[in-house]
Amino acid sequence: MKYFALSIIGLLVSLNISGQDIEKHHTTGFIDFNMYYDTHDINVMTINILAKFPNRFQYFSLTNYLSDNESLDLANFYSEQNLRWQIKKMGTLDLTLQYVMRQGSANDDLRFGVRWRLSDTRKLAGILKKLNMSYSLNPMFFQFRNKAYQIYDSNRTCL
Repeated sequence: MKYFALSIIGLLVSLNISGQDIEKHHTTGFIDFNMYYDTHDINVMTINILAKFPNRFQYFSLTNYLSDNESLDLANFYSEQNLRWQIKKMGTLDLTLQYVMRQGSANDDLRFGVRWRLSDTRKLAGILKKLNMSYSLNPMFFQFRNKAYQIYDSNRTCL
């Protein structure tokens, strides 16, 4: 399922890019790295990636690498790969395809939903801008999961 979802994301991104005139193609985005200590006695390194493509497409990735509570070595990971498409040019709703990967075998998820960008909603934009916040709601309406249950060890690490 992992390769199927990544293939779909790659196909949609390549279709979006290949249909563009080279001079009109403009992509923006960012990559940011964070490292912090979690209150569960673990260290977390996070990598966030955002790429905005033409035709209202957007790719966002969040990946967490976690250490166990006895070492600084990175021992676990969690990742969300998101492909979003803004429904209307001036709208605040996006269709979302999300692929979630976790440490362990056969426990990935494929989700479909919508994203409401509250920060772009007229009545809320001013308040959120004053607070220097960007906020979205992202309910997922359909989920396909390899395993319907999760098993954890004594360190709350998913097996």
